[in-house]
Amino acid sequence: MTDATRPDKEVPAKRWINDNESDSDQEIGLFGGGNKLRVPKALAEETELIKEGKKHTVVKRKRRFLEDDGSDEDDPYTMINIEDILSPIETPTDIVQRPALRRILKSNQIDALAGTAMEFIEGEKNFNKVLCRLSSILHQDDPQYLDLDLNVKDDADDLEDAVKKETGESAADTAASEVVRHVKELLLENINYSNEYLARLQGARDKLTKARLQKDALYTELQSQLTDQRRPSAAPRRQ
Repeated sequence: MTDATRPDKEVPAKRWINDNESDSDQEIGLFGGGNKLRVPKALAEETELIKEGKKHTVVKRKRRFLEDDGSDEDDPYTMINIEDILSPIETPTDIVQRPALRRILKSNQIDALAGTAMEFIEGEKNFNKVLCRLSSILHQDDPQYLDLDLNVKDDADDLEDAVKKETGESAADTAASEVVRHVKELLLENINYSNEYLARLQGARDKLTKARLQKDALYTELQSQLTDQRRPSAAPRRQ
C-alpha cells in the first residue's frame, strides 16, 4: 500500500483531544467548566444582543415559563435580588447589611494568604540555613569541620604563583581549588538572594496582617454604627 492510499492514522494526542471535545459538548450544562450557574434550558434561553457593533450573549427567562407560572423552587434565580446587588451604597452601614458586601469583610482569604506567606518564609529560612552552613564549612568557620583542609588560597595571584613555582600541586588539585572557589561565590550570591527574598516575604506578610486588622476594625465599627442607628432615640425631656 502506497503512502497516497494509506489511511491517515490519528495521533494518540489528537484522538484524545477530539474525544475530550466531543464529551465536553455532550456534558455541557451538567458539570463545571464555568457552567455551574447555568440555568436549565427549560427555564431560560440565550439570545444575542448587538449594541454599538458588539455582540453580547444575554440569558433571559423563557416567555412560556412566565406564562405557565412555573414553580419558584425550580427557578434558581428566585432568591436573587438584582436591586440589592447593584444598587449604590447610601450609608456606610449598608456594607454590613448586604450579604455580598458583608461576606467580603468576613472573608478569611487574607488570613489564608498570610498563612501561605508564613509557610514560604519558614521554607526559605530552612533553605537559607543550609546555604549558610555550607558556606561556613567551605570557609572553615564551622566548629565541626575545623580540620577540613580544602587547600584553597585566598587570592588568585597566590594560586597562579604557586602553580608557576611548581610547588607539587597537580593539575587536578588546581581544578578542584577553582571549583571550590566558584562554589563559594555562588553560595554568597544565593545567600544574598535568599535574604532579599525573605525580606520581601516578611514585608508582604506584615502588610497582609495589617490589612486584616484594619478590616476587622472596620467591620466592628460599622456594626457599632448600625446598632446605634437601630436603637430607638430617647424622647426629649420636658422643661
